[in-house]
Amino acid sequence: MKTKIFFIPVLVVFTSLPSFLFANNLSFFSDISAKNSALSGSGAAFSSEAFSPFINPAGLALIERQSLSLAYYNLFEGAFISAVSYALPLLDAGTVSVSGLLLDAGKIEERDSNNIVTGEFSDSYKSAVLSYAYAISGIYSVGASFKYINHDFYSVSSSGYGMDLGASVKLPYNFRIAANAVNLVKPVLSYKSGASDSLPLEFHASLGYETAVIENINGLLRLSADISKEEFSNTIGWSSGVSYSVYGAASLMAGISSSGFSAGASLSLFGFTADYAYIQMPYDFSHRFALSYSFGDDIRALENRIKDQKEKVRFELVEKIKGETLDSLRLDVEKSMAAQDYEKAILSSEKALAWDPSGAYFISKKEEAASLLKRKQMSSLFVEADKLIADNLYIDAMVKLKSILDMEPSNAIAWKKFRDTQEIVKKMGQENIVQEQKNRAIIQKNFDAGLDQYTAGNYAAAIEQWDKVIKASPLQRQVYNYIKSAQEKIRTVEVKAEKQKTEREKKISSLYNSAVLLYTKGEYQESMKAWQQLLEIDPENADAKSNIKKITEEFKKLQQQELGW
Repeated sequence: MKTKIFFIPVLVVFTSLPSFLFANNLSFFSDISAKNSALSGSGAAFSSEAFSPFINPAGLALIERQSLSLAYYNLFEGAFISAVSYALPLLDAGTVSVSGLLLDAGKIEERDSNNIVTGEFSDSYKSAVLSYAYAISGIYSVGASFKYINHDFYSVSSSGYGMDLGASVKLPYNFRIAANAVNLVKPVLSYKSGASDSLPLEFHASLGYETAVIENINGLLRLSADISKEEFSNTIGWSSGVSYSVYGAASLMAGISSSGFSAGASLSLFGFTADYAYIQMPYDFSHRFALSYSFGDDIRALENRIKDQKEKVRFELVEKIKGETLDSLRLDVEKSMAAQDYEKAILSSEKALAWDPSGAYFISKKEEAASLLKRKQMSSLFVEADKLIADNLYIDAMVKLKSILDMEPSNAIAWKKFRDTQEIVKKMGQENIVQEQKNRAIIQKNFDAGLDQYTAGNYAAAIEQWDKVIKASPLQRQVYNYIKSAQEKIRTVEVKAEKQKTEREKKISSLYNSAVLLYTKGEYQESMKAWQQLLEIDPENADAKSNIKKITEEFKKLQQQELGW
């Protein structure tokens, strides 16, 4: 049937009304999918078909196989819409699709004011869409569509380019949300008259929920809702829908929106899917049909298998080196314990616990070695204290005994020795008062001489002079203080070196633990960097050299296996 139009005169009117002719948002673009149409346009949260670019491009990321979809439906008076879309899921690289669309209003008759046919013309829209979507962690999906639109009306043709963006998120408890911006980059159409117009920006937000119903037939119930807001419009559009599928093959759908109701069905068999939608339109009802064919490998399942295989190989690699290292450290601990080298046993246990923090064997061995080291140190301090007492160096003996009591405050033997020595020192103090009176001149002479040497920077000579003072007055506190000061001057370099050594050992231990933690997480390259940093501090570190060699060899094997897949 030809559409009739009265020509008064058409060309004059048309050149002044290009914006009127294109003042809509081409809403038919979002109605290409028969599934989504059957849900009254509310199914964006679950969209995963080749026509997803017309609904929410993020839905492409959920497509499992290559898919080719065709759609056709009539409008009115011979007008129709047809569309084709091909989607190609890529391994670990998202999904791309190419789509084409045609809206043809058919032949339109021109009539003059006397209703006499004077000619005919056509009105059509054509569009080509290139889309891409990517899923992040299987939860988040993002997508973009780049579209070309051409409008032919009478003898005028105009074209424009635009872009849509979309996103969807899988939430806990079987919920999904989706959002997209249509015409985020607006297609601008220019006309011969010099006028131009652009499509309005439009936002959509969708919510979906799914749950199993009658599991023995794989029944799946889906509920969906959508709200939309168009630029320059005060109206908020809304729609909702429900679908129920069995065996993943047959579905019934229904929906309602601010413009009417809809219903539909879908059937899948041997890779083919046929979709039908019955839509209430303002002027009539519309029947919509779509046919899709899915073929090729299930790319998403392949991705999961490869991921699982990679994770398995990585896990086996980590466990292999971890097991070898723990066996070696277990042997080190046993040898160290047998040799009574408890400090080395503790160090080896700490290294092992960096690999296996909950390792009961190494925890117990570390505690046992620490206990034995404490006893060994206390025994050594007792021997030193007894020797100092035998040499009448009672104050030095008290220092050793105090170290024992700091380690074990309840040690009765240490307390007895400490108190006995303390009594001897007190008695000597009384005797020292008498001794000082007799040796006052010698004390003064040697003290002054030591002070002169100390002032001159001759610390060793100062100590020699003050030693004579000690012999004449062993408990003179001031002399001890000066001796201590002189000794500190001599030991400054040694103390500094010891401090640097301690800090270096702490840094090495920290880098070791960090390298092990990174490796056990599968972060091989970062682990290698930590081992290399350890070697910069300690170029001869055997652990770092050994682990770098092991990890390098095993990582090469992993890469070879990956390439073999």
